[in-house]
Amino acid sequence: EKIVLVQEDTVITFLRDTIKLSDLKDGNYIIVIGKPNDAGKLEAKFIRVMPSSSAGISPKSGMRRMFFW
Repeated sequence: EKIVLVQEDTVITFLRDTIKLSDLKDGNYIIVIGKPNDAGKLEAKFIRVMPSSSAGISPKSGMRRMFFW
């Protein structure tokens, strides 16, 4: 598990559409591109939400399910 920090300039996409952070749902599979900060949290520059048809992808592939607290 990683803590991902989303900033105002973070781009979030689903397919070809840019979406808002509020559009993300518990259980979404995401790919995050960013860099770790000094606290070990990932500062996201780009987040891609994968379609539900990608749900068969295993965690070993680098895909992670996202949960909100």
